[in-house]
This record gives sequence, structure tokens and C-alpha cells, in this order.
Amino acid sequence: MLDDTRRGGDGGTLLIEGPAGVGKTALLGELAERAGGDGYRVLRAAGSEMERGFGFGLVRQLFGPLLRTLDPAGRKRLFAGPAALAAPIFGLGGEGLEVSPAESSLYGLFWLLADLAESDPVVLAIDDAHWSDSSSLRFVRYLGKRLAGLPVLVALAARPHEPGVQADLLRGLAAELAMPKLQPAPLSQAGTAAIVRERLGAAASDEVESACHRATGGNPFLIAELLAELEAEAAPAVGRIATMGPERIAGAVADRAARLGPDGVAVLRAAAVLGDAVDRRALAALADADRGAVAAIVDGLAAASILAPGPAGRFVHPLVRAAVYDAIPAAGRAELHARAAAVLRGQGADAEAIAAHLLLCEPDDADGTLAVLEQAAASAAHRGAPDSAIAYLRRALEQPQAARADLLRRLGSLEVVVRDPAAIPHLQEAAELITDPGAALDVYLELADLLSLAGHWEATVQVVDTGVARFEDLGEPGMLDLEAFRAAYRGYDPTVVDEFDRDLPRLRALVAERPPEDTLRLRWILAALGSIRDSPRAEVEALIEPAEQEWTMQLEGRETSTASQAACALLVVEAIEETEYVARRLIDDGRRRGSLMAMIAGVGFEAARNARLGHLAAAEADCHVVVELAEQNELNLMALTTFVHFCIDAIVERRGLADVAAMVEELELPPRFGETQSGGMVLESRAAIRAAA
Repeated sequence: MLDDTRRGGDGGTLLIEGPAGVGKTALLGELAERAGGDGYRVLRAAGSEMERGFGFGLVRQLFGPLLRTLDPAGRKRLFAGPAALAAPIFGLGGEGLEVSPAESSLYGLFWLLADLAESDPVVLAIDDAHWSDSSSLRFVRYLGKRLAGLPVLVALAARPHEPGVQADLLRGLAAELAMPKLQPAPLSQAGTAAIVRERLGAAASDEVESACHRATGGNPFLIAELLAELEAEAAPAVGRIATMGPERIAGAVADRAARLGPDGVAVLRAAAVLGDAVDRRALAALADADRGAVAAIVDGLAAASILAPGPAGRFVHPLVRAAVYDAIPAAGRAELHARAAAVLRGQGADAEAIAAHLLLCEPDDADGTLAVLEQAAASAAHRGAPDSAIAYLRRALEQPQAARADLLRRLGSLEVVVRDPAAIPHLQEAAELITDPGAALDVYLELADLLSLAGHWEATVQVVDTGVARFEDLGEPGMLDLEAFRAAYRGYDPTVVDEFDRDLPRLRALVAERPPEDTLRLRWILAALGSIRDSPRAEVEALIEPAEQEWTMQLEGRETSTASQAACALLVVEAIEETEYVARRLIDDGRRRGSLMAMIAGVGFEAARNARLGHLAAAEADCHVVVELAEQNELNLMALTTFVHFCIDAIVERRGLADVAAMVEELELPPRFGETQSGGMVLESRAAIRAAA
């Protein structure tokens, strides 16, 4: 694979898969060593149980050593151009990432890696990937689909049947990327015998060798652990070997630790709770032991092949840590994690390192706990790691002193990013709890955007009507945006369009009376509705003012479909000369912010524009780009129905768009959404495709 990557210039992926202790780490190390000798730049990382909640934890491990070798000027050069979007991940400034379904962070990381690969091919070697954080796995998935022409080999080592969200994500991306697998087998009986003879010498009889193989199943790590116990015995008893299988590791390790002094077991357990690479100050504080004694015990644990040599408290193998950790009673583990959080907080540790322990203990009213969880969530969100931020905020909600309304608002906004259905009830509850009218209106607007884009029509209507009824008489600025939502759902729904007609004079008066910047969303909705109701072109253009607009899919910090509705209105009234400018600005907006919605809107709008002009080959190419974006991400229903309808000429005329036509046939719409104009768009498109067939 290294040779293929260097010769062909295309990257690849590799999964080294097998049970714990079978030798995955050794194989990954061999890959890294060969790559380094062959002129590759090697970036390494390893997942761990305690750190799998850290936002972009593995990504920071991969690039951290490189960044530490660069001076400020070098880092500035490295994060020039699109790679600048990844700078906040590493705490290198920036305004923070706009967290959107497209993830600006992934876009920036891709270009950071692409820039590195211009000078030398790159290997990303990730051990224990089943304990990866979700954000890093999303990057691996994103990168894995874009390795054509990029000399980067991504190698992961993982256990195949580990439970948990991260392991599920890993299995999914391995299948999606069709990753080749290297699956080392356990050692044969002859292989086991060779190691036993090398370690035990004359004490290694045929019976002892066979017993060792039966007890360990040929697992290299378990063999090494077993032999560490047997080396002290002049004549190992075959019967005793049979009882020293994997379940004996914790007891054997604890026995070795106890021989190192009265605090040996406490230090061992503290190391298991704190996780990899902890400092000795934290170990001493958690074990409630003298630092000098702890230093001697750590050195003794390293000599006993329990901890790796060096100042950090990293276990020699995850199996050892897991065995020690699992042997601690559940209540004792929770208490140790609570104490660990307090120790790390007292030492000024990173908020996410502290929060990792808070996630594993019971809620309490200790001073600072809630603040740490909120700080960890803010840090993860700033880096573009919404999964981690969500976990911290959900735990924060369990704290006795939690400000529920504010936490629910932040939690729901992040759940929108990862398309978690829990966003809807969380934002609804936040809107009900928030007493400040302006803040509550913002939540109603966020909910309305979310629900309408997802095609939840009845819920959209309910949210908008609730917000209007609650704040209609208060004169809040956000009410004009809520009025726009109400106009949209009435104008696009034939069951209530009469209400829109009766209210239209009042809405026009609002637009005329209020400043243009306050009525932008309402003006664009009225323009979109007017365009399909045969309003004069000049009237529609006057409402939109295309040359005066920034043309971004983001309003008040939220992704919204309003701009795309205004853009489509220009096509409907055949204001073709303005559409080239609009399409270019929408695409630029998507690239600048790494916004999936803006890219889909811009490229989809360009496809529709080309179809109107008769440039069907160009429209076909644009349609393929939109479909690719839709396949890589979950395209929202409103965007999909609009795109299909406005591009129907190209879809019908070009055989190369048969896959899009098939998608239209298979599209399922929620019943009430299907009865609105969007449903009509799908039915008309489906009819056109069938008629053409």
C-alpha cells in the first residue's frame, strides 16, 4: 500500500483489525517505521477510553507534534488559505468555526493535509481507533472520500466488536470506504511454544508450552502477561497455568503492584482511572500518597511491565488498564472519577480533560462543576466538535444548579448540527422557559428554520403560531421574521392560502413602513410567493434588490432557506441577467464558510439557471455535484424538492441524470408536507419524468 500510494499518487485506507493483544499495534508500528524510511511524513495518534469524548482529540494528536516544531511564522504559513478554517481546532486563534452540517473544520483539515502532502506523501497511523472521538472519525470519513490525487495513506488499528457509538461509526465508515482489512491471527501452538522456550528456558516443557497456548488462545499479549508470572517459578505447574487466562490479568497485576509498597494498588487504580499519559502529581493526589513513594511505585510498575517506561502513567497495553479498571467496584470507580475531576481542576487542567471524568460520576452541587462542563462544551463547539459539546451539555443539564433554559438552547442548536431529532423538543422547551422576549423569539425562529427545512410542516405551523400568539403585541424586531415564516407556510399551503391573501395588504404595509434591513426575510418571502402568483417582474425585483444583497445562506447566525427562495424567484420572473451574480455569490458563500447548504443552493441554482438558458450539459454537470453533496450529507427535504423542480428540464433531457430521476421516483414525503407546494413540485417532476420515459 505504501508503494501504491507513492507510485500512483492516489491515497488509500487500511484497517488492521483484530482482538485486543493480537498484535495490531506492532503491525501499525511496522507500517509507520517503513513509511518513515521511505520518505513519508508519518503522523501518529492513539485512541483511549478516557479521551474519546475530546473534540478532535485524535486529530490534535496527529498534528500536534508537527505544530510544536514550528515557530509562529511557520504555523501562519501552514494555516494559510482554506486550512485557516482548521486553526481553532488547535487553539491557534481564529473566530471559531461556524458549526454547520458541512463542518468548516473538516474542510480546513482536508486542505491542511493536502498542503502537507504537496511536499511529501503522508501516513496517518491511528491506533485503537475504536476509542476515537466522533469528530476525528468524521474527518477520516470525509478524507477517505477525497483521496484521489492525494498521496495520503490512512491506516487504522481497531478491535472489531467493541461496543459504543465510536465503534459503530468506525464500522460504518469502514464499510462505506470499502477499507481493505489486515486481520492478524493468533499465534499457532508452535509460535506460542517458541516464545515460551525463549522466556522460560529449561522450565519450558512440552506440557507447559501446550498449557500456555490453551490458557491464552495464542494471543501474544496474554502470553507475555502469563510468562511474566511464570518467570519467577523454577518449575511452573501445568494445572496452575490453566487458571491463568485473561480474567486473571487484574489479579496478577494487582499482586505485582502490592509488592511495591502499601500504596501500590491505590496508585495502580489511580492510573487506571486517570487514563493515559497522566502526570505523577495527579497520580499522587488521587491515590492520596506521597509523591516520592508514587514515583518509586511508577518506576516499579514500569519494571514489572505494567506501565510503559517514562514519566507518564501510560499502561503498557489497553488490556491491562481495562482489567485493572473493571476490577474496581462500580461505586468506587464513580467516586474516583469525581475525585479525579477535583484534582485536575485544582491543577488547572484543560476543561475537557476534567469533563471526561465528570461524565463518569454522579451529578453533584460542587462549586465549579457546572462551569467546567459549560467551558468544555464551549471549547468543543469552538473547534467544530459538536458531538463532544453535546455530551458535556447533556451532563450539565443534570447538575442541580443548571440554568435549564440557556443550556437547552445551546444543546438544541448543536443537536441541529448533527441532525439529532432531540433538537426539536429541546429547543421547544427552551422557548417555553426563556422569559426574555427577544431571546425566546430567536429560539422560535431557529426551530422554524429547522422544522421547515426538514419538511416537518405541521410542527412548523405550530411553532410559528405559538411564537406569534406569544409576542405579537410586544413589537419585538424578531416578530417581522416570524411574520415571514407565517406568510410562507400560509402562502405555500393551499389549505390556508386564503388567510395569506387576506393578510397580504398588512404585510405589504409592514414592508413599506419598516427599514429594509428589518424586513429582509419578509420581503424575500413575499417576492418568492409573488413570483409564482404572476406578480410583475419589477415588483419582485424591487422586493429582492439583488444587486444590494450579500447573498449568504446565513441570517442572524443561522442557516436558512430564505436566500434560495429569493434567488429562485428571480428565475421564475426570468431576471436572467441578475442570476449569474447571485449564483456566484452563493457558491462563494458556501466555500468561504464551508457551508453545505450554501454550496447546494449555489450549485443547484446554477444548474437551474443553465437549464433555463438551454445549457443542458453544464446543468447536468452541476446536478451531479449537487447529488454528490446530497449523498455525502443528509440533504434536507425542502432543498431537495426545490432543486429537483427547478432542474427538471435537465433531468428529463439528459440520460446522464438517470440516477436523479430514480431518486425522484423513490422520494417519500411526510403527508402534510406532500400537500403543500413542495409536494406539488415533486409530483410535477415525477410526472414529467414518467411522461419522458
